[in-house]
Amino acid sequence: MNRLRVAFAGTPAFAVSPLRTILQSVHEVPFVFTQPDRPSGRGQKLTPSPVKECALENNIRVFQPARLGDDEAALMRRENIDVMIVAAFGQIVPRSILDAPRLGCVNIHASILPRWRGASPIVQSILSGDRDSGVSLMLMDEGLDTGSVFMTKKVPVGQMTQGMLENALSHAGSVCLKEALANLEASLSNAQPQPLDGVTYAPKVMKAQAQVKWSQPGDAICCHVRAYNPAPMAFTFLDDLRCRIIAVQRFSDDVLASDKEVGSVLDVTPAGIVVACGHGCVLVEQIQLPGKAVVHVGKNPRLCRDLFLGKRFVFRAG
Repeated sequence: MNRLRVAFAGTPAFAVSPLRTILQSVHEVPFVFTQPDRPSGRGQKLTPSPVKECALENNIRVFQPARLGDDEAALMRRENIDVMIVAAFGQIVPRSILDAPRLGCVNIHASILPRWRGASPIVQSILSGDRDSGVSLMLMDEGLDTGSVFMTKKVPVGQMTQGMLENALSHAGSVCLKEALANLEASLSNAQPQPLDGVTYAPKVMKAQAQVKWSQPGDAICCHVRAYNPAPMAFTFLDDLRCRIIAVQRFSDDVLASDKEVGSVLDVTPAGIVVACGHGCVLVEQIQLPGKAVVHVGKNPRLCRDLFLGKRFVFRAG
């Protein structure tokens, strides 16, 4: 196995497992690129990215440019970088950077390309009810996730939330990366252009999109809640209260919801809050009121009956 000098570019928790995979190998990571520290939490304190924290724990130099450019390309050439591994970095990688490493830049993308190119493949896969998701290792070009793919690994979605699927795909990406780095030049020689059929795009998630539309079928609402958990978290309105919907399941008795107004709370049982939707019902298993802790309905059925029974969750446009 040839020992490579690997630059790494990544930001969120998804990228930490691949970074650790490289650090545990024979390859050398002289430095990482990650996004600048961002305000976080109620106090809006500047918080380092998970990748920065991992790098500092391992005494790796960290660079946080607002935009990658010529300075970073020159750094990679000075450091004789063989390849840059990119995992959910959060920036467009310009041509000067793509050309700087000897073997180019490899992206770990959280979908089976060409499905779900773009910023939010995990969210879109769950929203769409995809049976399978996965990861693709791609030799990057200047397009939006359009590069040639040389390795993929499928992951069943099942009933996973966004957070669960992100963890599973991060692990899958690490497994692929370990295999690819064992003989990277041979792996890259197998890269194939993406097919023209089946291209879909996953745009950046906006918080407003997480509001539950009770006019949708129950299955779609279940996918919606899982897709936005843990961020930005699905929400709805009860009178003037903005409630976060943490977990739901389909409710089998569709007759109960016939001719009921969507969003109406029809019953509260130890299994959950029964809510009418566009087709059938859903069981809200966990809910959070403003400034309060998450309520597990099964553990607090009496409280939930008092709070929700006979009321209606509504969607507020705009």
